[in-house]
Amino acid sequence: MSTNPAPSRDATVDTLRGLAIGAMVWGHLGVAIYHPEGRGEPETALVELPPLWTEVIGGAAPPLFLFVSGMMVHYVAQLGSPLRRQLLRMLGLLAVGAGIDVLFWRIRPFTTVDVLYCIALVLPLTHLFVRLVPHRAKAPLAALVLAITPWLQRVLGYSDYPTEMSLGGHVFQTIKNQTSILHHWLIDGWFPLFPWLGFALLGAFVAERRFGPVSASQIPPSQITLHRPDRLLGGLGAASLTAGLLLGWPDSAARIEARLRVGGAFMPPDAGYLLVSVGLVGLALVTLDALPHLAALRPIELLGNHPLLVYVGHFPLVKIVARLLPQRLTLLPTILVILTALGAMALGLLLWRRLLGLARERWSPTR
Repeated sequence: MSTNPAPSRDATVDTLRGLAIGAMVWGHLGVAIYHPEGRGEPETALVELPPLWTEVIGGAAPPLFLFVSGMMVHYVAQLGSPLRRQLLRMLGLLAVGAGIDVLFWRIRPFTTVDVLYCIALVLPLTHLFVRLVPHRAKAPLAALVLAITPWLQRVLGYSDYPTEMSLGGHVFQTIKNQTSILHHWLIDGWFPLFPWLGFALLGAFVAERRFGPVSASQIPPSQITLHRPDRLLGGLGAASLTAGLLLGWPDSAARIEARLRVGGAFMPPDAGYLLVSVGLVGLALVTLDALPHLAALRPIELLGNHPLLVYVGHFPLVKIVARLLPQRLTLLPTILVILTALGAMALGLLLWRRLLGLARERWSPTR
């Protein structure tokens, strides 16, 4: 048996991913609890608005997910991983996303653009970005993808609701400015390439700046220890957050209401939302890097260890909790239910890891 100690995982990256998962569950479960009549099923426009706080917190999930995805693509690309690996991962995520659409949502896949579809396309594109784009051009290109998004929405048109169809072809909601499914993937689906590709490119750039080239002799990417906090990144994050708030996200009451009725407070992702998101991501990374490895963050970090498992598992959890609740809850009970659900998921992951460990001990050859 080897006596070398197992290297520890990168707590900052895992915690960032865990925060994304927590924000996602918070947003989805908060709306389901507040509107138990929806039962987690695909809906048309809501009769009542979901609470803004669920959407604001849930709106932090997509940029965190894509940012961390970009960081990980940089690591594996610098370790010599070929483009083929990212293409295979892309196919796997597309298959999982299609399975969720068909089996859980009961809708036709590849239409509304699930976040897994977006991450799937982003992986090979970010790999090419890491390998082919010079370092000095990486930050401007990532910023361009984000900055050009509002302009593309105006020039190409923006659909307030994607073409969400049942397996039988029934359209859940028809609107005047409906666009094609291909258009959803580009600019106006739930998670189109613009702006979400920009967050992945930003993550790859930040990873390169903070860690430099990664050689194959180093420890795996999920176990790289982060360097000292980057003061420049923190300053840019604070500036972006301040600028986004000054631009008004969340903005006027009428625009918030229109957003909440058709999809969420961050749809469409305007300049204010994008700046706020860049600021939050940058400040979260710098803050977590500066903190000691706090025991209080372990449940969040644990959620970040198994992102795909938690992502798939949280859908039935949302539906079960919504069905068990007798009526719409007020704010404090809703928060308690959400925190309990996240804690239960963390305990379930601990049990899962324990069972896997016992299985490995039982079936692994004796050394």
